Amino acid sequence: MMLYNIKTIIIIILFFYCGLFSHPFHATITSFDCNKDSKNIEVTIKIFTNDLEKVLRAGKKDDLIIDSKKS
Repeated sequence: MMLYNIKTIIIIILFFYCGLFSHPFHATITSFDCNKDSKNIEVTIKIFTNDLEKVLRAGKKDDLIIDSKKS
């Protein structure tokens, strides 16, 4: 019974600790392909538009809106 209580307390503490000190998660997907016929390297980068807007606004591009759904 005592061991169960300690595990429960540890789980609760970790849950709150992770919630308080969490950071945003940013992910991109990048792929590189070599086209042998045309002898070109093709690079594809998939990113979230809101992350791109945030970076561009930090560079003083305040009037840029990429996502047309944004009000």
